[in-house]
This record gives sequence, structure tokens and C-alpha cells, in this order.
Amino acid sequence: MTMTRAAQLDVPVLKSYVAGQWLSGTGMGHCLVNPTSGDTVAWCSTEGVDFGKALAFARNAGGMTLSGSGSRGRLRCCWQSPPTLCT
Repeated sequence: MTMTRAAQLDVPVLKSYVAGQWLSGTGMGHCLVNPTSGDTVAWCSTEGVDFGKALAFARNAGGMTLSGSGSRGRLRCCWQSPPTLCT
């Protein structure tokens, strides 16, 4: 399934948060289905996502902040995460 097919099915396209921005993958991707009904609920793909860039961003942007704080500081950081990451 491609993003065009996802639009035809009227399902949301899940994006990946990579290096400070939300990106849609490319390519065939995968349908995510409701396990009880079998209905397609979303589409996602990680094809084309630069995981090396994501890892470097995490190490540079987040790693320094988290490594300098104790467990309470890391917990506080998690509580301040954007709500879209927690739903």
C-alpha cells in the first residue's frame, strides 16, 4: 500500500519523528489493523527514513540532556514530551 492507497481507504498516515521533524515514509508500507475487527486503522512506512540521522540527532540533542540528569530529571523530561508521543 502506498500513501495514495492510504488516502483512498481514508486512514491516517502515521509519521516518524526524525531529527526534529515529522516525516512520512515512502514505498509500500504496512496497514495497521484493529486485531478485533480486522479493519485498517492506519498506514505507516519507515522506508526512506534516515535512521543514522535519527540516531545522531537523539545522541546530540537528547543524549546530552538526559545523561546530565538523574532519574528524576529523565522522568521529568518524559512527562514533558509532546502528547502525540504518548497516545
